Amino acid sequence: MGERASKGLNRRFPKGIRVSYPEKPATGTERAVRQDFMVKAFASVLSGISGRCPSEDELLGLQGIGALKEKKD
Repeated sequence: MGERASKGLNRRFPKGIRVSYPEKPATGTERAVRQDFMVKAFASVLSGISGRCPSEDELLGLQGIGALKEKKD
């Protein structure tokens, strides 16, 4: 990741990126559907940030976002 992109990401998200939603009692099916939507939304955000499809390790938080696309001004 380039130095400029790294600084921009750290400036915008100093505490990292967290995905959360309110916990409400839900059936197993509702929980599974909600979790599926959350995973897809999070993957979409990472795709937008990095300019590519995130790996499974990046989605699980085991690996940092490898290469962010740099905007050319």
